[in-house]
Amino acid sequence: MDVSSALYEMTRDPQYFELAFNTSEKSRAEAFVTEVGAQLIAKINDPNVKELSEVAAKIVEERIQEQSPASIDLTSGQQTRGLTVKGGAEKSDEKTLALYEKIVRDLAAKNNKAAQLASVNTMNLQSVRNVLSSNDILLSYYVSIDKLYLFSVSKEHLSLRTIHWTPEEIAGKVEAFRSAVQD
Repeated sequence: MDVSSALYEMTRDPQYFELAFNTSEKSRAEAFVTEVGAQLIAKINDPNVKELSEVAAKIVEERIQEQSPASIDLTSGQQTRGLTVKGGAEKSDEKTLALYEKIVRDLAAKNNKAAQLASVNTMNLQSVRNVLSSNDILLSYYVSIDKLYLFSVSKEHLSLRTIHWTPEEIAGKVEAFRSAVQD
């Protein structure tokens, strides 16, 4: 994310914007599926899904043990963890993620509906632009540890702003905004 956005800011080459946008969408979706999908999969009483449930729980547990957040959830101020491989447990994480992806592929090959809870399909930039009318603008953001990326997408224009921040700064601004909206 950081590399593709920096390359876009330096070159203004749309391929880097597209890569940054697509990466942010996929990362956000993977984080959601990891957290929520694991909970839903655990409730499915299907022997074919048992191993997937165990591996998904292991991924969530590894993220909790790492204490290295992949993003900050601005709606609640809580830290969330995505599928980004970080820290000393990198080799273990890669093996766990590879196993998870293999199980999902196997379930999908068997047309098992649980695979839909564990896989991520997002719209790419071109698909988004195709559904926008000439008067529409999509604003999308991605929050990393120390940056906020703001994407502005229309049929004709692309814009990416990178805003550097600390969690304390953004938490204060979110609280000020909430107070203003509530008053």
